[in-house]
Amino acid sequence: MEVQISKKLQFFITEQKRYKGAYGGRGAGKSWAITDSILVKIIENPRKPLRILCTRELQNTIKDSVHRLIADRISYHKLDDIFEIRDSEIRAKNGSLFIFKGLRTNITEIKSLEGIDICWVEEAEKVSKESWEVLIPTIRKEDSEIWFSWNTGTKNDPVWRLFVENPPPDSIVVKVNYYDNPWFPNVLKKEMEHDKATNEKKYNRIWLGEPAEGGIFFSNFDADMMEEQPFSIPPHNLVRRLYGGFDFGWGVTGYASFNLVCLDGNGVPHFLLHWYQPNMTAQEQADDLYETIEGFHQTSGVFPYKIAYDYEMDIKGKNEANEWAPIDYFKERWRAGGKNPESWVRANKKRIMGWQCVIDYLGKDVVTKLPKMKYWPQFNVNWVAAMEQGEADENNPLDLMKSDNDHPCDSTRYVLMLIRGILVEKDVAKVSKNTYTNIQRDIKRAEAIMGNPQTGY
Repeated sequence: MEVQISKKLQFFITEQKRYKGAYGGRGAGKSWAITDSILVKIIENPRKPLRILCTRELQNTIKDSVHRLIADRISYHKLDDIFEIRDSEIRAKNGSLFIFKGLRTNITEIKSLEGIDICWVEEAEKVSKESWEVLIPTIRKEDSEIWFSWNTGTKNDPVWRLFVENPPPDSIVVKVNYYDNPWFPNVLKKEMEHDKATNEKKYNRIWLGEPAEGGIFFSNFDADMMEEQPFSIPPHNLVRRLYGGFDFGWGVTGYASFNLVCLDGNGVPHFLLHWYQPNMTAQEQADDLYETIEGFHQTSGVFPYKIAYDYEMDIKGKNEANEWAPIDYFKERWRAGGKNPESWVRANKKRIMGWQCVIDYLGKDVVTKLPKMKYWPQFNVNWVAAMEQGEADENNPLDLMKSDNDHPCDSTRYVLMLIRGILVEKDVAKVSKNTYTNIQRDIKRAEAIMGNPQTGY
């Protein structure tokens, strides 16, 4: 079997080590190299079936895993007659098996796994210290190996401290970047050269894999403190209105994020549902989100009352790719479903003000000592990860660093500012008198517990 693996990453095939890791910047070919290395081991040793655990901190569905990547590489190497691609696993004719589990969401199942030969931890920069402490002793078969790959985050990430600052015995961990990859694609080369010419810090951070210096942005985020069980809000304590925050991008590479929040009778926001979809067209995002919210509606009996959205995409007509603006697709889908598109209002885009609002909500009330907001963990795993890993902008510590993963944070900012009544001025004028009165009533309920939430913003 012939594969294209850069010299720096061939140790995944040639070396026998307990720990093997690769980190660095974008475009180094780390994931492809690891996938192909595993396939080589299976093909070249047909009498030795392997059990491979592919894991990451958060895996809500199989779409969040490397399942698709492995299936694509199998097809690329024309190995479809050797492997069977199933919905939740991949099997080889020699008995080898790929298993896909999330560390945080499947920790009990992972602890009970036996006979793992290779454990591949993807996006290792997102893995918590607690998850590493559970995972490492779980992979206990003789000569078993733990492989991990990541794009460099910060020096505070557990994977950095465990394997870069203080690498254990019997380990090999290398830094690899785009210039180590002979097959670095032209489409990424153009982006890299643009960043190199216009933004040195971004180039160093994204392409050279230098650790971020800005630090964790939401330092007061405490997922354990705010966690509650789904449908735990007593019906008499639930305000029968829902609020949404929506952030999205254009086209097939556009990322979309939506938060669904309710206020209880004490004015405390409860994050009920986080929806996050990368790599979908605007039309696909519209359909998928509508079906998700409609499913929640059928379960709970409530539907979003007001939704704050990223109005920078709110343009009429179509773009150069002959696409509507994403908001047009969503409003059309809403209308087709018999819902009122006037429930959409333009989000307040003032970033610093918005982040101050979010950070305040992440704390405890000074009087009751209770969390100012709560969330349902089963439906918000990607949201938790984004909030935990958001980094401060190196040039402005009051702002969140923009990245491919900041969309859940943006949609959080939009919905919390909506709840606090910090709207775009022209939208306040547009909202009907009854609607505005209802919003103000919810805000007053919140003020009864938290004081005036707009003070200082």
